[in-house]
Amino acid sequence: LRGGAYRIFIKGIDEINIEHHTVMLEACNTSFQLHLQVDPARFARIYNLALLALAPLLAVATNSPLLFGRRLWRETRIALFQQSVDTRRPGSDYRFFAPRVDFGSGWVEDSVLEIYRDDVARFRAVLAADPEADPPSSTPRLRALQLFNSTVYRWLRPCYGVADGRAHLRIENRVLPAGPTPVDQIANAAFWYGLVLGLEDEVEDPRAHIRFDDVRGNFVSAARFGLGAPLEWLDGRQTNARELIGDTLLPIAARGLRAAGIDAADAERYLGIVAARSESRLTGSEWQLRSLAILADRETPPWAPLTEAIWERQLENRPVHEWELPEPRTRTIAERIARHVGAHMKRDLVTVQQSDPVSLAIHLMRWKHIRHLPVEDVEQRLVGLVTRSTLFRFLATTDRPDPSLVPLSEIMQAELVTAPPDLPVSEAIQLMRGRGVSSLPIVEDERLVGLVTERDFLGLAADALLASDRS
Repeated sequence: LRGGAYRIFIKGIDEINIEHHTVMLEACNTSFQLHLQVDPARFARIYNLALLALAPLLAVATNSPLLFGRRLWRETRIALFQQSVDTRRPGSDYRFFAPRVDFGSGWVEDSVLEIYRDDVARFRAVLAADPEADPPSSTPRLRALQLFNSTVYRWLRPCYGVADGRAHLRIENRVLPAGPTPVDQIANAAFWYGLVLGLEDEVEDPRAHIRFDDVRGNFVSAARFGLGAPLEWLDGRQTNARELIGDTLLPIAARGLRAAGIDAADAERYLGIVAARSESRLTGSEWQLRSLAILADRETPPWAPLTEAIWERQLENRPVHEWELPEPRTRTIAERIARHVGAHMKRDLVTVQQSDPVSLAIHLMRWKHIRHLPVEDVEQRLVGLVTRSTLFRFLATTDRPDPSLVPLSEIMQAELVTAPPDLPVSEAIQLMRGRGVSSLPIVEDERLVGLVTERDFLGLAADALLASDRS
């Protein structure tokens, strides 16, 4: 359906702009899904209230601020999931095509059938179903509808099911991330269930108090900014997620859980976790970003120690607002050498193209204090390398009237020694020594992704010598 590669573009503190040829980027989205069974006659009202509750719920539950080393949205899953399973092909800007992952296009007026009809009208069926009909005397299982519904990913998805011969409707909440711990997840569930049930007694019809587009805008704002998200609430109230949750929504959720017969101690415990998380501003996303800032100064790269710190704290099953920030620890020489070369390579590269003049290479090396310039084409494929020694030899031997204008294609090294990012550091050092090169371009799928030089390994050598002297 897509007709080509997936393009992922997300902008936050950093930005990511990558192309991927399979649907497997969807595997980065690990969620915690909740189901609320509702009476069909009350479905439209409960569904609309559940939509209203999504933004504050997501704001206090964010847990995925990082993707491939980039700091993006507080809940990057939201943008990534929509783009990673997007079956739309690029088309005219005059025509609107609905994405398979969507918040929706408007309120539900009367019935769940509005959602199903809209989805059938907008999306092709991608999986075949057994056409065999249910016996007339039985409760219809609607297998074809269920299979089709499983390929349309509304953030609030209606689900039809049959259990013990009885049909029922559920509202599936897909916005929550997994983690950080089981106790955090149960707290998020308590907040959402209590809030939806409590709003049923507080708000007769949300359509009379807030525009659907404002509710959808709240959802995007919460995904991008978490507890700092500006929100538009009922009757034009301008607020932010943290203030709204503490002042208004937690008491409503408490009343909703009480009306549902939830044990008072349980309700107080889990809503207390949400309250403390909101007051401290320490969601899973904030903890990761603060920890990253600490580790990045001492750990290169910081991803392994950050993951290790998360794992250690998850084992304790304490809510994330109680987690201590990690302290960098000194890695042994053996641990650092055991890593892949991708952990040590430079990712933010200065490169040139074959048609660039010698003068540009000279200036770039001087301005950026570098000795190696990869040469790549417009597709980011590595085609050569220019080094400081290459330039010195050319300038010392050329008889060109203006050597500064000579294109780099005439002097670059075209026969290169390269390595993949998963090559162990020890093998990379041996490769560089054996081939007599001072730099090693890192290439994946023919594209340049990084560069390591002998200077990058100098720190390892110095630490090894110091360790040897001490022993």
